[in-house]
Order: sequence, then structure tokens, then C-alpha cells
Amino acid sequence: FPSAVPQGPPVAGTLLTMPGAYHLRPVPAGRYHLLVAAVPHAAGARGYLLPGDNILIATSERPVVVRAGLPPARRDVWLRRPRLIDPPVLVSLPYLLA
Repeated sequence: FPSAVPQGPPVAGTLLTMPGAYHLRPVPAGRYHLLVAAVPHAAGARGYLLPGDNILIATSERPVVVRAGLPPARRDVWLRRPRLIDPPVLVSLPYLLA
């Protein structure tokens, strides 16, 4: 996302079925914030949109800068339970699941 607060569709996204490496392409040059959410597959649409114990999230500690012609930045993320001060990353999941 261009902002730390996810508004509108993500610039890029991916969907993983298990922990592991991820790739976001194509991403235009710019400064972005990485937001990650993990929910069990069985959660269904309601579980994707409502907070609960089955959701884990992660955010990048600092913005990711993408420069044209340079190799992509590598960012590892560690999932944790959401806090009240976290951005509502789950509102973006329908864009990825569609």
C-alpha cells in the first residue's frame, strides 16, 4: 500500500496456502508499506472480515522502497496477533481472494 493505512486496493498482493517465500509483482517504483494477514482457510468470508483469535498479521517495520531497474527488496515478516492500534488490513483481503 502507498500508505501505512490500507485504503483501496493494494498495489500488489499474493495469496499463500502455507508459510514460505512470497513474491509481489509487478510493483511500480515507489515507497510502500507491506501489510500481511493470515487466516485459516476454513474461516470463510465472515472470518476474513471480523477480528478474532484466528487472525495473525504483520506489517513492515519501515516502508519498502522500489526502484526501477534494481533488484526487489527482501522483507521477512513475523506474524502476530492484531493489536487495537493496528491498521485494518483485513479489509483488503477480498481484493486478493476475488
